[in-house]
Order: sequence, then C-alpha cells, then structure tokens
Amino acid sequence: MLSTREEIKSALDAYHSYIAANSRRALETLIPIIANWVPAEDDDTTEKEVPLLRLKSLNRLVDYRPVIRRLSDPTEVLTRWDELVPLLELDGVRRFRLPGLDEEEDEDGVRHPLAVLADQEYRELKFNEYIAVVEAALKDRVLEEARGTVAFPEELRILFELGVDGLNGIGLQIWRGMFGCAFWDGLGQGNLEDVASRVQVPDTKIEDEKQFAWRYTTGSEYGGQIFDTIPQLLDYYQGYEQYSMDYYVGDYANEEDLFPPGLL
Repeated sequence: MLSTREEIKSALDAYHSYIAANSRRALETLIPIIANWVPAEDDDTTEKEVPLLRLKSLNRLVDYRPVIRRLSDPTEVLTRWDELVPLLELDGVRRFRLPGLDEEEDEDGVRHPLAVLADQEYRELKFNEYIAVVEAALKDRVLEEARGTVAFPEELRILFELGVDGLNGIGLQIWRGMFGCAFWDGLGQGNLEDVASRVQVPDTKIEDEKQFAWRYTTGSEYGGQIFDTIPQLLDYYQGYEQYSMDYYVGDYANEEDLFPPGLL
C-alpha cells in the first residue's frame, strides 16, 4: 500500500533530523581541531596561508568548495548551522545543482563555474525529463501484462515535491564514498541515455509472487533489504553504516589526519 504524503513527510523530517544531528556531532568534534590548528615551528606555511588551510581541511570533510570558500572561519558551519545544512547536504538529502555565473580558479589556474542550487522551475524541467525517460524504458521492457499500468513511483514524486533530488545517507562526504551509498541519484551527473540504460525490469513472473508494485531496495556485498514503502526505507537508511561513519570521526580527530601533507 502506498504511503500518504503526510506519512512520507513525517518520515523525511525524522530522516533529516537524525542525519543532521549525526553530522553536527561529527563536526563539533572535528571543527575545533581545524579552527585551532597552527603550523609547526619548522613549517614554512605563512601566516596568510593558515586561514586558507583551515578551510581546505574543512572542505576535505564536506567536499563543497562553493560554500566553504565563502566562509571566513570553519566555525561558521556550526554558528550558521540551519542555513548551511541544506547547502552542504549535511541532512542526507541530495539537491539538484547547476553551474552558476560565478567562477573560481583551481590549483592549476583553471577557472570553473561555481555550482548553485537549481531554482524550482529548472528542477521541475529536469525531473519531468527524468520521469519521461524512465517511463519510456519501463514500457519498452516490462512484461506485457504490466505495460498498461506501469508508471514512475508516486512516492518518489512526493519526495521531489518535498525538496528531495536524491538521498545520500548518513556521514560526512569524505567517507560516504567508502561506506555510504546514494539510494537515489535522480539525474545525477549522467545524461538521459545513462538513465534509460539503468532501468531494469523482471523478465518472468513466478505465480506465487506479489502483484506488480514499486518496492525499494538497498544492496551491498553483504546482502540487501527490500521495503514496500519510502517511510520504511528512510527509517532503515538513516542509520545505514553509522557505526563506520562514527568510527572514522574518532579516527580523524587529530591534526595529522585533518592536515595531511600537500593540503595547500
């Protein structure tokens, strides 16, 4: 049975709160070390470079330079928490971005456009493109008996309307690539052909199986989980690999790991 909009919003609010609280605990441990760092006496880092290195250390954790480069001090993430959580995706929600007008120069002198959050009109345009491609691929590949009724999951439409363009899960970005996963990328960085190629459907139906319906799954080398509704998945996913993430926070709580050689 599909969840109502109210049930999905309630589960999403709990997911937001749980992951944001975990992110804050992590950064309350790590940011003071970063903010108070000073180079060793035999280090040739100049006084002018110290604030930049502190921000670069912070950016290694959250991996979003367009926001971090505009801060004057790492502690601003904590003092401006409510404002910066969605921008830095510290609540486990991925938000659709596109290149903006401003640029920044990287270490090699190459200029790149800074990403900005997409406005609602552009989000809807890209999301509708995404739905059209997914539904076309479904109708082309699904079993004949489901072809007339198969459609994009209504629960994912509701998530989109609630401001969700993807789900990152728990943990800081530096470790998500090792232990986390993105349940739903949306359009991500690929093109529409990439989206279509990822659509898979069953090629047979066993008589004792449930009726055709959308279900949601997570998978890893150790097994997987299947959920009938988005609220069930969010409840499970908000703590997925939390032990590993929390372990790494403690493991990184030292200047050697937060300021590795070559950071500048």
